[in-house]
Amino acid sequence: MRAYRLADGSIAGELRLTRTPVAARLALDGAALDAVVADVRLLAAAEMVGLGQRLLDDTLAYVKEREQFGVAIGSFQALQHRLVDCYAREEQSRSMLYRAALTERGDAAKWQRAAAGAKAFIGENVDAIAREAVQMHGGMGITDELAIGHALKRVLLLARLFGDVDTVLAEYALAA
Repeated sequence: MRAYRLADGSIAGELRLTRTPVAARLALDGAALDAVVADVRLLAAAEMVGLGQRLLDDTLAYVKEREQFGVAIGSFQALQHRLVDCYAREEQSRSMLYRAALTERGDAAKWQRAAAGAKAFIGENVDAIAREAVQMHGGMGITDELAIGHALKRVLLLARLFGDVDTVLAEYALAA
């Protein structure tokens, strides 16, 4: 096994089987692998929804306390509109997650399509929330001192895990 760090600081590993008898190798057919990928995609989407909420909560707290021109920056209408857009994206993402999670797993194609659609939709929306959070925090948003920068890196990784938005949407279109 060879371990390595990912962009968000987590650890992954590459497992190589050499001189291993064929019977001892992992036996996983295509349908079983597709089911695992769908499960992982939905789990990644769920984690992104949680990260989106954390990013939104931290950003709301920050704009209420950060002052510019003698007033909290949260009182600026332009930032309020951007935060409302983030809130709407978060709620839509949560709804999409619930919809996918409640899909009947008996129909494998329908389940895989729901998981792929949810991951693509949530990945795109939470990525936008993360970028807005970084913008509103300014230079501090990308540093290791705040959770905002860590969450952004994690969202970037999860949004691309088992297929980026374009790849997952292409699979969704083929399945539909």
